[in-house]
Amino acid sequence: YTGSSNRAPTADIDVGDTTVAVGDTIAFDGSGSSDVDGDGLAFFWEFGDEESSTEEKPEHTYTGKGEFTVTLTVTDENGQRNQDFVEIVVGERPTATMISPAEGDEFFVGQLIQLQGSGFDSQGIELDSSQLEWEVKQHHAAHFHPFLDRTVGNNFTLFSAPEPEDFNAADNSYLEIIMYAVDKH
Repeated sequence: YTGSSNRAPTADIDVGDTTVAVGDTIAFDGSGSSDVDGDGLAFFWEFGDEESSTEEKPEHTYTGKGEFTVTLTVTDENGQRNQDFVEIVVGERPTATMISPAEGDEFFVGQLIQLQGSGFDSQGIELDSSQLEWEVKQHHAAHFHPFLDRTVGNNFTLFSAPEPEDFNAADNSYLEIIMYAVDKH
């Protein structure tokens, strides 16, 4: 055997938000990339808009709307390489308006709660109910429990409001209702 025992590195992209507005600066981080052989790494980023960088932690700004595949290629000192990918969506976020329940509404144990809202894309076109999502968390004291996992739809009744976990929770329990509007980006 005359081959090399050099193993390929592992590429790892870390980025905060993957949906941004035109002109926002995005901080990319490749420092989580590694090489099990301990070799040094070279970084090559392709941002999907004909721009690139050789920095470990580059920043990039997109000048137009669209969906962009960002590719990080890491190469070790012996020429072994590996890639990681992330999709970045550039454009205006949709807006979401919760109609029911209204902010600050109170509920009682066993009450049925109606979840209704509306959403609009960046061109002002109303989103379909399949583009609205809901999540409900039951809070008390300093922690929460999932009450409704992220669910697609609109204008539906949430099963009855829960009882407090214990006597003390009666004073510090509440439901956090989160609505998401999800457009094609």
